[in-house]
Amino acid sequence: MFKLTWIILTYFVIVLSYVLNVLITEMPLDHRYKKLKFLFSLKTLLSVFFRPLIYWFQADFESQPILIKLRHICVLFVTFILFLTYYMRFTVLIPVTHFIVFSILIICFFTDFEHQIIPNEMSFGLIFVGIAYGIFKNDFLDSFLGMMLVILVFSLFTIIIHLFGESHAFGAGDIKLCLGIGSVWGWQVTAIALYFTFLIGGIVGFYFLVIKKKSKHSYYAFAPVIIIGLLVALVYTDNIFDYYYPWINNSFQIESLHLKL
Repeated sequence: MFKLTWIILTYFVIVLSYVLNVLITEMPLDHRYKKLKFLFSLKTLLSVFFRPLIYWFQADFESQPILIKLRHICVLFVTFILFLTYYMRFTVLIPVTHFIVFSILIICFFTDFEHQIIPNEMSFGLIFVGIAYGIFKNDFLDSFLGMMLVILVFSLFTIIIHLFGESHAFGAGDIKLCLGIGSVWGWQVTAIALYFTFLIGGIVGFYFLVIKKKSKHSYYAFAPVIIIGLLVALVYTDNIFDYYYPWINNSFQIESLHLKL
C-alpha cells in the first residue's frame, strides 16, 4: 500500500508539472488562447495521462534550450514539494484550493522570471479563488482586510516614490498578485509577506543597482520576490504574531490535512 501511494503521487507530480510547464510556456504569448485551445483539445487532454511520462525522452524536449530544460526540472521539483507538503499534512489550505493556489503561484513565478509578465488570468484567478475561499470559510472579512492592506501599502509606497521624483516602481501585475495573496491568506499573513517582500526586494534592488550597475529604470522580475516573501510568511507568521502581538487572537495556523488514497 505504501509503494502504491508513492507510485500514484509520482504519477500526479509528473502530470501536474507537465501541465504547468505548458501553461508557463504559452501564457505569456499573444496567441495563447488559440495555442492553448489546440494544446488542451479533447485529444491532447486524453493524452495528458500518458504523454508526461514520455515527454522527457522525446525530440521536442531534447531540442529545448538548456534554460527551458532547467525550468522543467525546477517545476517538477516544486510540484513534488507541493504534493509532499499535502501528503505530510503540512498544508495551509484545503486540498483543492491548495493545488489551485500554488499552481497559480508557480506559473506567476516562472512567467515573470522568464518574460517579466504576470498573466492577468492568473492574478485575477487568484483573487477570485481567495474571495471564494474566504466565503467558504465564513471569513470573508479577513480576505477583504488582506486586500485592503495591499492597497494601503502600495499606495503609501507610490506616494513616497512620487515625492522622490519617480513616476512608478511597481508593475500592475505585481500589485494584482499581492491582492490575490491578500484575498487567500488574509491580513496577518499578507502583512508579514509584504514586510519580507520589500526587505528581500530592497536587497535584490541594491544588488542590481550598486553591484551590477543597472539603470534605476531597469526592470527585474518582482513576482519571485513576492512569492519568496509569502513562503517566509507562511513559516513565521504564527510565531511573529504570538511573540510580538500576543493580544491578537486566532493568529495564523498551519492546518493538518490527511491524504486518502
